[in-house]
Amino acid sequence: MMKLYTDEVFEEFLEDPKCADCGQPATQRCSKCRQQWYCSRDCQLRQWKKHKPMCALFTMSTEEEKSKTENTKERQKE
Repeated sequence: MMKLYTDEVFEEFLEDPKCADCGQPATQRCSKCRQQWYCSRDCQLRQWKKHKPMCALFTMSTEEEKSKTENTKERQKE
């Protein structure tokens, strides 16, 4: 069901994001995986060692999903 919604639509249903480091309201997110939220660059840097392995997994998963989608679209054109 979630695949029917884009990230932007789905996020409208979520609570306001909180910083992964300090818990304050967050306005910035990891630019690589876009899954983790931060209130400042300092919090992001403090949290990086913990977030780095998960960031790699999220990014790899997202890239695999995009690749599958592109392959499916190409097959449908044929």
